[in-house]
Amino acid sequence: MGNNGIRLLTGVLAACAMLLAGCGSGGGGDDAAQGETQVVTDDLGTRVTVPVAPQRVVTTHFLVTMSTLDLGLTPVGTAVWSRPVVTEAYAATLANVPVVTSQSAEPDLEQIAAQSPDLIIATSFSNEQVLGRLRQIAPTYVLTVSEGGANAVTFAERNRKIADVLGRTPEYDRLAADFEDRKQRIKQAYAARINGRTAA
Repeated sequence: MGNNGIRLLTGVLAACAMLLAGCGSGGGGDDAAQGETQVVTDDLGTRVTVPVAPQRVVTTHFLVTMSTLDLGLTPVGTAVWSRPVVTEAYAATLANVPVVTSQSAEPDLEQIAAQSPDLIIATSFSNEQVLGRLRQIAPTYVLTVSEGGANAVTFAERNRKIADVLGRTPEYDRLAADFEDRKQRIKQAYAARINGRTAA
């Protein structure tokens, strides 16, 4: 083999080595990022170690499902939902997502485990025994869901908590800003009609 052949072979081998090194370092970085965790305290006061950026989230209540979709994350398992109360876009997204609760929103533990979740977001509607079994499947963050009254948590407050545990606080901040902007524009557009009126 002449000098030109040797130089060509050396160049090809060097290029291959750089390509393999690049692939190896990139994959390792992604794995490290996916392996990062944080400790959060849920509404029951339980400290839960959860992924910083969970990818396989299961929700056990319709309200939580809607929040995850609002924040740009499609759950891998969802609570039972009803087509008339979701947008067409959300209905299309959820059409292929396994339902992992009964019609009364009781978690189906086998179905939930089958989705291999890295995070479960449950609610206070589940009793402690069910929550204990969910925690055996995956890290489980529990939200208190009130049916009303002075202590009821607003949808915005609940979304903020879910955004924090999902690592999607910037998405929440953007949604909150858009909502406030739209609210102010509606108030200005209909000021003459709503001035002095109240609603319950």
